[in-house]
Amino acid sequence: MLPDLNRVIEQVSKEKGIDRQIIVKALEEAMLSGAKKTFGHEKNIEAKFNPELGEVELFEIKTVVDNVEDPENQVTLAAARVKLDPDAEVGDELLAKLPAEKFGRIAAQAAKQNVIQRVRDAERDIIYNEFKGRKGELFSGIVQRFEKKNIIVNLGRTDAILPETEQMPRERYRQGDRIRAFILIVPWTSDPAGYVCRALAPAKVSKIIMDEDGRAMEVIVPDDQLSLAIGRKGHNVRLASRLTGWNLDVRSESEAEDEARRARASLIAIPGIGAVTAELLYQNGFKSAEELVESDEDPVAEIEGIGPERIGAILAAARAHLEQKRAEEGALAAAREGAAGDSEVETDPGAAPVSEEGGNERGPDLDVHRLQKNPDGTPLWGPGPVDAKTTLVRR
Repeated sequence: MLPDLNRVIEQVSKEKGIDRQIIVKALEEAMLSGAKKTFGHEKNIEAKFNPELGEVELFEIKTVVDNVEDPENQVTLAAARVKLDPDAEVGDELLAKLPAEKFGRIAAQAAKQNVIQRVRDAERDIIYNEFKGRKGELFSGIVQRFEKKNIIVNLGRTDAILPETEQMPRERYRQGDRIRAFILIVPWTSDPAGYVCRALAPAKVSKIIMDEDGRAMEVIVPDDQLSLAIGRKGHNVRLASRLTGWNLDVRSESEAEDEARRARASLIAIPGIGAVTAELLYQNGFKSAEELVESDEDPVAEIEGIGPERIGAILAAARAHLEQKRAEEGALAAAREGAAGDSEVETDPGAAPVSEEGGNERGPDLDVHRLQKNPDGTPLWGPGPVDAKTTLVRR
């Protein structure tokens, strides 16, 4: 622990423009969280910043009782008067300072990260409160850098993004240029799903399916909101993805329903898998028999409602089903290729056979396409009676 936190608190407060009490509270909460990891979550612990010592003190709280039922948080009257306070009475809550040297290295590191995160959150709140009422105003900033075709503009307290689609046509920008533009405000929140919803506004979001490991979201919107959510040439969804740091797949409700219907049908087609099991598999990310076969037992074992004794049978049934499906598809493809090879001559079903003498066997009533000529001699296709101006064309 730092020997004097007063200096650190003052420095951070001035540099970040954050109220001193916010930093003190962040320190206390961070130290309390770290202390519980070191001494146990069952202990009743209090963290308090002491400005005179310049440190956060940790106290263990003990309640004085006649009969101890919770040794971690209770103490008898006799023991309390000997060890803690000679004037203690039953019902008193006595504080005993915990030794700082027992505060573990891992817990101290966790407390440090907690403080850093809370300071960042406070800084975001300050920046948001500064800009939230200024939507539509004209701002001046300096071109900081280029990321793909987007421009990062420094506004002083924070950076803003000037997307390619919002840049002036035929305008050229260089690093260090001062530009003026209107800034879009997206309220920040620590909830990724909520942040995505705000970034896609004014489009309304019906449902979000999150893949935290892959940092990807499937965003479902009403059919009439799809174009609004995606934006012109995908601008809105790209900006939302960039702001949040998540890969976004925006889809309409009808499209999602169609996919869900196909996925459930693919899973139910596996022998031995009923509607309930198929729904459990679908709700946990499996959308086809192929995806189930490609998986191992661990992801299936984590699904609540599918017993461990069924996992092997489910995967074996899925593999057998997929092998049979592929064999049937291969046989069908081979049969089609064989049928195509047997047809050596392609005929016109509407054409009439021609006799050896060159005449048509159907007789004079046959309606044929003839090459007719206009008065100027140019050809004109079309049916018509045979006359002096008509030339018969055999097919």
